[in-house]
Amino acid sequence: MIDIGEWAEIRRLHMTEGLSVREISNRLGIAWKTVDRALANEHPAKYPTRSRPSIVDPYVQDMTRILTQFPRMGAPTLAQRVGYTGGLRRRGFETPGGISRRMGLPQDCLT
Repeated sequence: MIDIGEWAEIRRLHMTEGLSVREISNRLGIAWKTVDRALANEHPAKYPTRSRPSIVDPYVQDMTRILTQFPRMGAPTLAQRVGYTGGLRRRGFETPGGISRRMGLPQDCLT
């Protein structure tokens, strides 16, 4: 599976530098069939993504309410107030921007 950057690089090497499928495969370390498929498709492949609920979803309403009243509250205090006991760093709550981004609040909410 290649990402959009690799797809673009494969096409650039072939179309602008005139490299063969084999040369691109060797240069990028990608299977020749993958290179061949990337050249055959005019658009990069779209891979399905599963959306899954966040473990903090049950706390979002309470967090939003508290943050509107106390916009400078830190993540550990906020988590404690709403009863969230999960990790803070792994979930992106270690920075004020992480809290507001995760909850869909404006980025300047906590500054």
